[in-house]
Amino acid sequence: MNLDLLQQINLILAGASVCLTWLVQILIYPNFLLLKEIHFKEYHTFHSLRITWIAAPIMLGELFVTSFALWMQFDLVNLFDFLLVAFVWIVTFFWAVPAHERLGSLVTLETYRSLYKAHSIRTAFWTARLCLIFFKLNGKYGGSDPNF
Repeated sequence: MNLDLLQQINLILAGASVCLTWLVQILIYPNFLLLKEIHFKEYHTFHSLRITWIAAPIMLGELFVTSFALWMQFDLVNLFDFLLVAFVWIVTFFWAVPAHERLGSLVTLETYRSLYKAHSIRTAFWTARLCLIFFKLNGKYGGSDPNF
C-alpha cells in the first residue's frame, strides 16, 4: 500500500473519530444527566450497543493504519500518532469501558463524572491526532510545496 494513500485514510479515520467524539462529548453524555434512573439503564444499554457498531470499526481502522504507517516509515510523527491511538485504546478499555459497565448496573453521579473525564481525555487526544495528521499532510501537500 502507498504511504500517501495510507495517510489520507488516516486523515479520514481521524476526522470520523473527532466528529464522533465531539458529538458524544457535547450532546450524548450530557443527555445522560437528563434521564430518570428508571429509563437510564434501558437508554444506556441501547446507546452502548449502537455506538459500538460505529466506534469500534473506526478505532480498529486507526490502530491498523497507524501501526502500518509506523512500520512503513518510522519517524517521530508516525510514532506520536501511533502513541496517541494507543493511549486512546488504553483509556477506553481500562477506564471508559469499566465506567460504562458500572453505569449499566448502578447509576451514580460519581461514575458518570468518571466516564465523562475519561471521554474528555480521549476527546483531547483524538483532536490532537487530527491536528497532527492535518499539519503533516498540509506540510507535505500545501504551504511551501511549489508543485502543489
